[in-house]
Amino acid sequence: TSLKLRTLIIALSILTLLAGCASPGDKTPASPSASATLRDPMVNTTAVPDAQAAAKAFLEDWQAENYNAMYSRLTLLSRDAVGEADFVKQLREAANTMSLRSMDFDILQSLVKGPTEAQVAYRATYDTILVGEVSRETFMTLSLQDGQWKVQWEEGMILPELRGGNRLAMDITIPTRGNLYDRDGSALAAQSDAVALGIVPGQIEDGSEGTLLIELANLTGLNTDYIRSLYEYAQPDWYVPVGDASAQAVERRASVLNELGGLIMTPYNTRYYFDSAAPHVTGYVQLIPEDQLDAYKRRGYRGDEYVGVAGLEEWGEEQLAGQRGASLYVVDQQGNVITRLGQRDSAPAYSITTTLDKDLQVQVQRAIQGFRGAIVVL
Repeated sequence: TSLKLRTLIIALSILTLLAGCASPGDKTPASPSASATLRDPMVNTTAVPDAQAAAKAFLEDWQAENYNAMYSRLTLLSRDAVGEADFVKQLREAANTMSLRSMDFDILQSLVKGPTEAQVAYRATYDTILVGEVSRETFMTLSLQDGQWKVQWEEGMILPELRGGNRLAMDITIPTRGNLYDRDGSALAAQSDAVALGIVPGQIEDGSEGTLLIELANLTGLNTDYIRSLYEYAQPDWYVPVGDASAQAVERRASVLNELGGLIMTPYNTRYYFDSAAPHVTGYVQLIPEDQLDAYKRRGYRGDEYVGVAGLEEWGEEQLAGQRGASLYVVDQQGNVITRLGQRDSAPAYSITTTLDKDLQVQVQRAIQGFRGAIVVL
């Protein structure tokens, strides 16, 4: 029994040694574990709004002069930099200065520079009354805000030359206003030298008041009683305006007028209405009314002119005013000229000849003076 046990132990030992000596290549390789399968990626695409369409809408509002709508399309930063009233004023002043008739545009190209920034190049063409067509290529920058493209406003969007604080300036030359004539060529209204006539009551010399009143009545067409009523209750040292007369009429009576105490004569140049003939037909001129100033500037007026507001003066304004000469400049903040954008020469005004007979008209007016009514001559 002991021998059998020793034999079994030896056999197990030999097997163990043989197993330990087996080469690595004799081992059966382990099966590789299976890798996990990934899901297909989910891709979400967010479309960027059309920058060119946003620019076109902005320019169409500009074309229609809908400045308030333009302001609503500006970026928050632009609206913080300039208030709506100042923005509208800036565009209106530019339109008035260049005497803008209409504005047109062409979009040249657009470029989305990043997720929130784009640029659109365009050509702006301004049709002006005074200097014709002015065309420039420029660009606008847009920012994406709340899913919409908004415009970053700057003055170079009007004209590239306005960048850096420059501004527009128009130099206007005004021709002499045309005259109004009666059928025989006698002037009814013309730019002429005239004399303003007035009285200082305390300086009227004894015995000369009657002569003074008659001379003034002949010069102004007013009756003597009315002239006397003008200064009847005035203080002795007051100046009382009476009327005016042409320089030629005053010159003809100069020897008499210069000797009359209390008469004050002040020469000036004005639109003069000779003998006040047919005022209901000729009408009159006056400084441009404040509420019409923008409209006249858009028509090429400087703003400080006298314009016809009634009768033939108003009806024939375009002919009587003539063609203004003009030069449109870009100037810096000190007023120095940077460049000239356009120019036009002036042309003389036309005069208007009517079918009126001035002498007959004056006699009729004097016949009815002091009465209410009308005279009809057939």
